[in-house]
Amino acid sequence: MIPKVIVQFWNTESIPEDVTELMATWQQQNPDFRHLIFTHEQAASFIEVQFGTAIKSLYLSAALPAMQSDIFRVAYCLAKGGFYIDAGTRCMASLVPNLPDNGDLLLMRKWHGGIWNGMIACEAGHPKLQKIWDKIVHNLQQKGIDDVWQVTGPKSFNQVVTHAKDSYTLRVIEQKDITFFDIVSDLKYKANHWSEVQKQVSIFN
Repeated sequence: MIPKVIVQFWNTESIPEDVTELMATWQQQNPDFRHLIFTHEQAASFIEVQFGTAIKSLYLSAALPAMQSDIFRVAYCLAKGGFYIDAGTRCMASLVPNLPDNGDLLLMRKWHGGIWNGMIACEAGHPKLQKIWDKIVHNLQQKGIDDVWQVTGPKSFNQVVTHAKDSYTLRVIEQKDITFFDIVSDLKYKANHWSEVQKQVSIFN
């Protein structure tokens, strides 16, 4: 069974009001779930405890909050299991009838055909999430590409899903079929999108 835990990330303790309101919808719709919000520092500590100092150093090498969030979400779900969801989403219904009860890794395919890494649901130690994690760690070790999407973002998810030889531990839902939450685009923080920031600065510290 997937643990009844909703996990979200915001790099600072101070969270914008519009994001706070969205995060609250997950608690409102799922009162029987624990709702955890990790900051950058808390995520670093979690990764050190679960994966060691070397992996924590790789996490800290990520310069952009989007990367930090990318790394943490996979680390948490792999270590503990649960339901990770991006901060820029609004919950509209209970999670309970929408979570797999057979050990599947639950992901979403966006309207353009690519796998989105903003929603992850699984039990701890899921083998396909382990493959995704291994790819992300490798990318961080290499530091050969200055593109968040490729290094820590959805590319690793797409690679694992595309090359999966079996689908019995994987469930991918199309975005159009998602009814329990919505992605919110008109948020202030999204005006400074990582895809633009990475054109100006290195994505690595």
